[in-house]
Amino acid sequence: MIDPNSLKTRISISDVGKEHLVALLQKAEPLGSSTAEYIKRVIEAGRMERRIIEGCSAILSLKIAYGVERLEAACKRGLAGTKFNYGAILNILQNKQDQLPQTHPSTPSISGGTNGNVEVTESLRGAEFFNIQNNDTDE
Repeated sequence: MIDPNSLKTRISISDVGKEHLVALLQKAEPLGSSTAEYIKRVIEAGRMERRIIEGCSAILSLKIAYGVERLEAACKRGLAGTKFNYGAILNILQNKQDQLPQTHPSTPSISGGTNGNVEVTESLRGAEFFNIQNNDTDE
C-alpha cells in the first residue's frame, strides 16, 4: 500500500487528489516498473492537481490502444527524457519509438538539453577526423 503522504509533488495536493494519485500508482505498478516510475515522475513534475490526475489517467488508458507491453516500453524510453507528461508518451507510441532499440550506456548517443550540455556521439566528428593528436597522458 502506498502512503498518500509519501507522494512528492511540486504543489500542494488535496486529500482527495492524493487518494486519486495513490489509486493511479497502484494501477500502474502491475503494468511494469517503468510505467510506475513514469507515473511517479509525472506526479513530481506536475503543476496543477487536476492536470496531474488527468495526465496520469490518460497515460494509463494508452494500454487499451497500444497494449501493456508497448506502454511499458514507451515509459522506459520516456524516462530518459526531461519532460514527463501524457504528450511525451503518446508521441513515443505514435511514432513507434518504443519499438526502436534503446541505446546502451556504452553506445554514445546524441543528447543535449536547454542547459547546453551535449554528450559526445559517434555521429560527431572528433579528433580522428581532423587528425588531431590527443596529448593527454597520465605519466
